[in-house]
Amino acid sequence: MLAELERSIGHLAATRVAVLVDGKERPAVAAIEAWRPGCVVRHDVRSGGTRLHVRLAAQGRYDAVADLVPRGSDGRAARLLPHVRPGGVWVRRTAGGRVEAVTAEDDACAIVGDAETSDLLALDPGRGRVLDVVPGASWPVRGRLRTSGPMPANPTPDHYDAPPMFLREYPNAVCLPQQVVVGRHVVLPETFTTVEDRRRRNVALDKLGADFARSPLPDAEPPLLPGRWFHLDNHLGWHFGHAVSEQVSHLWGWQRARQDDPSLGALLFADSGELAEWQRDLLAAGGVPAGAVHVATGPVRVERLVGCTPMFSRPAYVHPAMLDTYDALSVALSAQAGAGPWPSRVFLGRRGTKRACVNAAELEAEFRSAGFEVVFMEDHPLADQVELVRRAEVVAGYAGSAMFHVALAGAPKHVVLVVSEAYPAHNEYLMSMLLGHRLDVVVCEPLVPRVDGHFSRESFHSDFVYRPEREGEFLRAVLAGDRDQ
Repeated sequence: MLAELERSIGHLAATRVAVLVDGKERPAVAAIEAWRPGCVVRHDVRSGGTRLHVRLAAQGRYDAVADLVPRGSDGRAARLLPHVRPGGVWVRRTAGGRVEAVTAEDDACAIVGDAETSDLLALDPGRGRVLDVVPGASWPVRGRLRTSGPMPANPTPDHYDAPPMFLREYPNAVCLPQQVVVGRHVVLPETFTTVEDRRRRNVALDKLGADFARSPLPDAEPPLLPGRWFHLDNHLGWHFGHAVSEQVSHLWGWQRARQDDPSLGALLFADSGELAEWQRDLLAAGGVPAGAVHVATGPVRVERLVGCTPMFSRPAYVHPAMLDTYDALSVALSAQAGAGPWPSRVFLGRRGTKRACVNAAELEAEFRSAGFEVVFMEDHPLADQVELVRRAEVVAGYAGSAMFHVALAGAPKHVVLVVSEAYPAHNEYLMSMLLGHRLDVVVCEPLVPRVDGHFSRESFHSDFVYRPEREGEFLRAVLAGDRDQ
């Protein structure tokens, strides 16, 4: 094995070598350490607790990994090879005693999840530190759900378990457009809008499995952004729905960090270098003044970056403390609203070509006949949008961004949601159950159904049809106030 290491990387003046051991006496360990004194890091593959992937990431990247443990070496090499820099080698001893070497080709960054980042920082404090922790919380849903039929795309649990929320700081992190954050060849959890392992994705990353992505770092060194900045970017920050469900779920961290450091700024990205008026209004309502915001257009290396766990991670959880953020936004925006009028029953319409109700006129006529006013939120300032929902007794509309206003309603409401069977309305359910809304869901038939219960983008974006003879009976009972339906 030492001969193979010498052949592969012996020409390098400085090396970083990981040696995988299992507690057994193995002479090769001492030989490799003597060959490159001070350059070898041991990792026991039997060690419990922190995953080997995280331990390797904390000390990487490596010029070589020497796997001295025959049992399981095939799987480790397949899963963990990207910890080795391009051109480096993973050397392993097979069950038959033969030495094999695999050359790494991908310039990769390790991906570390939100809960595991504390372990990463503890193993290598130079990567950053945890500033604060909000304990996890389990809570029963506060609202009531009724539906016109099954919702196969929607889990509707009766309680949620939210994990601990971490506030962290990283030195010299590279931030890129579309929410990507990299610290010393590790893709940090601030890159993702959700914390669940299976949903940890970002369209700006070219992933190499669950634990790695091709390096998103630019060839040229990004310009330095001096000072201390809070990462408040979102991969779709221009999209109202993603801003309300994802971006504002980081405001708890901003408020805590800003309280301790009034000089802290907020970092966002936009191609134009400018934010839309509604974005500025939303951030200001969340305690982020315009003068504290830096809108970058390209990658930057941040002298000190602060980030946090999102309090909203669909469909897994919403932390109950998120209600404080929603209520604060609602009150702040309400104070800026105009004079009205404010109808007691509103139906939030939807423009666009995706997920359209093909007989919308027929559906909306049902609502109009029950005293609803059809409103398109994008025609009004953000403050008036929020006040419209705060003043209404019943809020109805098509599933999607406009209905995310129910998070800012300020109090429990009666909410009527029109949704396709193929659309996972996780956001609306999470928000309604957090605020205590009475949620009635009119479930309609998509033109492109799900196949064998599986997700497809075609079905997700499919138009749908409202059937007066099917879900219409349920809707008319709801609109008539039949609370015993």
